[in-house]
Amino acid sequence: MIAKTCTAISIIGAACVSVGAPGTANAVWSISNIGLVWHNYRTGEISQAAMFTVFWILAVLGVFREVLL
Repeated sequence: MIAKTCTAISIIGAACVSVGAPGTANAVWSISNIGLVWHNYRTGEISQAAMFTVFWILAVLGVFREVLL
């Protein structure tokens, strides 16, 4: 269930980018990606979890950049 929910949230983030709202997309992705990290670690998909960890870090950095600049 968590994977489907996080995937749906990620799609919302992609839609935000497509309408020119990258800051909002990064905020949305920072929520969904941490859920996908947790799900993938829990199911033993360590490489997927590592990938989503990187995506989460980039999304958080994007949020900070949007807020601070």
